[in-house]
Amino acid sequence: MQRKRFTRAQRRELWARWQAGDTFETIAQALAISSPGVSRVITAAGGIRPRPSTRRPGALSLAEREIIERGLAADHSYRAIARMLGRAPTTISREIARHG
Repeated sequence: MQRKRFTRAQRRELWARWQAGDTFETIAQALAISSPGVSRVITAAGGIRPRPSTRRPGALSLAEREIIERGLAADHSYRAIARMLGRAPTTISREIARHG
């Protein structure tokens, strides 16, 4: 049996209600989901709302990855692509090694 994933909005509301002192049952009723599902999310985090995930500031953006892809298709060198992006050639090399 496959578990249904919570949407971001559901998770936000779940944690807001938990922080306000609601029980698993009242949270489940408000979100129209199962009480064990609410329990699983809360207990997995130790009852503490997890930090929102953020990307590392130096991570390549989707636009930069597209430029790398176009540069490779045009048969540009890693150094030429790096100059276009204002990045180090090793960054380009690592990205290509990691994601092809």
